[in-house]
Amino acid sequence: MNEPIDHPAINAETAPYWEGARAGRLMIKTCRSCGEAHFYPRAQCPRCRSLDTEWKEASGRGKIYSWTVMRRASPPQAICVGSTAVSTISPARMS
Repeated sequence: MNEPIDHPAINAETAPYWEGARAGRLMIKTCRSCGEAHFYPRAQCPRCRSLDTEWKEASGRGKIYSWTVMRRASPPQAICVGSTAVSTISPARMS
């Protein structure tokens, strides 16, 4: 039996991220106070705790540290019903 994969809930805090994704852009929250980008989307900067954050479009450049492909199988046949690529990336500085 194939179970549907739940999609993340879209709320006011994450809506700009998902709107950008639909348009083919990667949007990242950035702190106006300290300049640090942070992901996952949240209102408060995890570095300096400022609430003065904004959305910026990522350049699409960065350094990949690691990656893997997760495959989801459906027992008992263990046929792959979906896969997701997951990576750890340090993005290039955002202007």
